[in-house]
Amino acid sequence: MNESLTTLNQTLETPDVKAEDVITNDQFQLGLRTEYKPLLEFLKKDSTIINLSKWCFDPTLLADPDFNKYSKIIIQLFTSSIPSVFQIFVENLTFAKVIHDFLTSDAAKYPLFCGFLNRILSQQIRWGEPTLFKEYLDIGVLLIKNIRNIAIQDLMVTIATRDNIKMFQEMNLILILSEIMISEMNESCASTIQQIYDNISDDSPLIDQFRNTQVIQNIIDFCLSSQSIVLTSDLLDVAIHIVENNMDLLPILEKKKKTFQIRKGNITPISVLMIPLFTQDINQLFTLFFEPEACQYLHQYCAMIIPDLKPEEIISIAKIPRLIDNVIDIFGTDKWCHHMTQIVIVFARILPIYGNLTSKKWDNFMNTSVYEMLRILEEPYGGDIPADDSYMSDDDDPSFEEEEEEEEDESSESESESESENESESESESESDDDDDEKNGSSGSSESSSEDKDKNDCFKGELDLSEEEEEKQ
Repeated sequence: MNESLTTLNQTLETPDVKAEDVITNDQFQLGLRTEYKPLLEFLKKDSTIINLSKWCFDPTLLADPDFNKYSKIIIQLFTSSIPSVFQIFVENLTFAKVIHDFLTSDAAKYPLFCGFLNRILSQQIRWGEPTLFKEYLDIGVLLIKNIRNIAIQDLMVTIATRDNIKMFQEMNLILILSEIMISEMNESCASTIQQIYDNISDDSPLIDQFRNTQVIQNIIDFCLSSQSIVLTSDLLDVAIHIVENNMDLLPILEKKKKTFQIRKGNITPISVLMIPLFTQDINQLFTLFFEPEACQYLHQYCAMIIPDLKPEEIISIAKIPRLIDNVIDIFGTDKWCHHMTQIVIVFARILPIYGNLTSKKWDNFMNTSVYEMLRILEEPYGGDIPADDSYMSDDDDPSFEEEEEEEEDESSESESESESENESESESESESDDDDDEKNGSSGSSESSSEDKDKNDCFKGELDLSEEEEEKQ
């Protein structure tokens, strides 16, 4: 036996030991990491699993002062990635029954417990299909029953993204959710449909369930009746994407064309979302640009698409009667919005290049209000950008070369200063030596001075001769 697990082993050998005493033992985590066999055998017991699970799914224990401590340790245990520990809970029939009983009880109304369930099953789904899904075929129905809980919605989305789990594929989940959604105006079902579509892949087995005529009809009817603009927008995006890739479903939307097609007097969030399906003429959108509802709903869409338009399309928009004049007249008033700024910038870059479309009024507007803004936008923020993405070496930086030269000059100056100091010191030393020589005796100094004088006279004579020879040559 591992001596470091002595106290844990003593606890495990205690008759009628409680699961709480084991998980709070100081050596419990070490026993898990080392996959201590007596500990694993204890965790496999049905009584142990039942006693541990109650701290995750029993509302009567919420008031217990130790609830947070025990539930935290147990959730970590149930979601452990240690292979031998993980296998205990993913394959255990008793644990599967505990979860099934929880979903059928009123305890499933508690968001905290549903959050625990989401964490446990999400971990099990990562590595395969839990025994729970194989043994209890009504799990999908029970999840739908508790779909108002956000944790259950997240769990359903996670299950839907796993192609190896056939539960939702076999029960036609999307149609069921759409029927509940429209019959009860159930926003939880609507949100789950949208999240599943956004998270599954294009080749997911569930994608065919979205191509159902009744599903699209239910989505459209829900969006037309819902008061939630955000949810309606998200769900309509799903419907539009499905129809764009399956045009045989378009007749469903055409039945509501009067509601969906954008026009004067019908500029709404829904009609703006339906522009890709029902509006092919870009100019038509900009003729509505100054309608009362356009600022709230249409301006953002126009500002989003105009940078991607071709130059000829932008010129065509600029030719719309009174469009540019209206933009100039509104500038500086409370009707001006930042979307107009973006459109003006696009016009300012394109119109001078293509055709004589500008007027004196436009030129004055550019000079007084736009060119300075363009200059700021076109200048590199924080300085010039290097020519390539690679790091610029010190040799490529002229400022660095100047700094190097300055450093070299400074070093040479310091060296010359040190040399001059050394020379002055040596001169002072030589002068002191001369003084000592003079003190030692004048005879020696007079002899040396006479010798130096003779040498200088000889050197001077040689210079005179060399100069005379140069003159002759």
